[in-house]
Amino acid sequence: AEGDRVEAGQLVAELSDAAQKDATLAQAEASLAEARANLAKTRAAGRPSEVAAQRARIESLLVQEQIAGREAARAERLVPSGAGAFAAADRNRAAAARAAAERAEAEAQLETLSRPRPEDLALAEAQVAAAEAQVARTRADAALSRVRAPIAGTVLRIYARPGDQIGTDGLLDLADLERLD
Repeated sequence: AEGDRVEAGQLVAELSDAAQKDATLAQAEASLAEARANLAKTRAAGRPSEVAAQRARIESLLVQEQIAGREAARAERLVPSGAGAFAAADRNRAAAARAAAERAEAEAQLETLSRPRPEDLALAEAQVAAAEAQVARTRADAALSRVRAPIAGTVLRIYARPGDQIGTDGLLDLADLERLD
C-alpha cells in the first residue's frame, strides 16, 4: 500500500504467470533429478548381482571348455591307432572351440557390465548439463515474475493493482525518505 515501508529485496508484487513459471521450474528440476539418476546408473554399469552371475557363468564355461579340450585331445590320440573315428575327433575339436568362444563372449559381457561405455557416460553427462541449464533458465524466468524492492524505502505511489496490466509508468514509485539529498 502507498506509505508502506519495504526492505531491500522484499517481494512487492507477483505477476499472474508466477504459478505457471514455478510449475515449469519444478518440471525442470524433476528432469534434472532424472538425468542425474541416469548418470549414476550409467557410471555404476552393471549391478553387483549381474556381475556376480556373469562371473559364475564364466567359471562354468571355463570348466566346460576344459572338459571339451580333454575330450578333443583324447579323441585326437585315438585317431592314429584306428580306435577313434575322424568324425568324433572333429566333433570334439568343434565342441572345445565352441566352449572357448562362449567363455570369451561371457568375459566380454563381464567387461561391459564392469565399466560404462565412454559414449554412454558422455551422453549421460551431457544430459545432466542440459538439464542443469534448463533449471537455471526456468529459475531465472520464474524470478522475473516476482518484483522485489531494489532498495529499502517507502512506497510513494502504486500504478498497477492486482489484475491490472503494467503500463509505461511501471508498477510503483519507491523512495528512500530517510536520505533526502
